[in-house]
Amino acid sequence: MTIIKNTNDQTLLDCFADDQDLLECAHRGELIGADLRDANLYDFDLRSADLRRAVMTDAILVLADLSGANLEQADLSHANLASANLTGAKLKRANLSFADLSSADLRGADLSYANLTCANFRGANLRGATFGSTITDGADFRGAIFG
Repeated sequence: MTIIKNTNDQTLLDCFADDQDLLECAHRGELIGADLRDANLYDFDLRSADLRRAVMTDAILVLADLSGANLEQADLSHANLASANLTGAKLKRANLSFADLSSADLRGADLSYANLTCANFRGANLRGATFGSTITDGADFRGAIFG
């Protein structure tokens, strides 16, 4: 079982029962700075969730719906976000180094100042995404859609 903690070091196990409970916790701001390392959030609904400063290293977010989510300053290094919906997500200053975003939908996402070092964006939809001052060293954009 994954133990989720917020910035006040409160354990939020009750928020992990299913995606609806987790989404409600996120909307109440209880997941700001949450420790979601190694969490399996496969196909979870986290639309418009407030996950600022969350630590999500090595998390599985394949097919997750993070559209409109606030992930500013979140640590998503080594996370698997393949085919995730991140349309309109706020990823400003997020760490996405070594993350797998293959086939993810990032239309209109804000990736300003984000660390994308060695991230995989193969086949991702990046139409309208913002990349101001973004670190892209070693990132793989083969087959990605821009424009």
